Amino acid sequence: MIKSNLQKGATYDRGWCETERKYLNDLLKWKDDEDRKPLLVLGARQVGKTYLIEELFAKEYYKNNYLKIDCSNELDFVEYVFKNDNLAKVLEYIQIHYDFIPDKNHLLFFDEAQECLPIIKMMKHFCELKREIPVIVSGSLVRIKINRYAHKRGGYANKSFLFPVGKINRLIIYPLTFDEFIYNYKKIFMIT
Repeated sequence: MIKSNLQKGATYDRGWCETERKYLNDLLKWKDDEDRKPLLVLGARQVGKTYLIEELFAKEYYKNNYLKIDCSNELDFVEYVFKNDNLAKVLEYIQIHYDFIPDKNHLLFFDEAQECLPIIKMMKHFCELKREIPVIVSGSLVRIKINRYAHKRGGYANKSFLFPVGKINRLIIYPLTFDEFIYNYKKIFMIT
């Protein structure tokens, strides 16, 4: 039986027990791609999408040059985007309310995008008009929510929902594989 060195409520240094994911390589390829499009990261609930994007990717490769907007908590932002699904207005809102200027060196990360479907639709405009801005959109229930709106009579505020086909890159995240588990297990116990 393996006993943990951590006590309940204890704090620890993130550095020694960060779980590495194979998908980090996909994010790095996307970051360095000269023909990069906005990235839609999909996957089931609790598979580590936010952890991968924020903890392993954004904090390491963008340092303090990223903004995470959690659409499940940022209700003012979501309400604004539903009323003004114009890219220029949304970028202006982000500059004013978050004191963040999105450009080629600053990552814009929209998490829980199923709560703000206009962001998904707006990925097309990011691709066509502001392709230099690295944009990642993630959510677990995005496809279900899109289907609900597409089949709901008069759904999506009487506008049809147009998925940005051909204007995005996609990455589907799955739960930790056994190989990833063994790799991280060995890494943790070699250090301690």
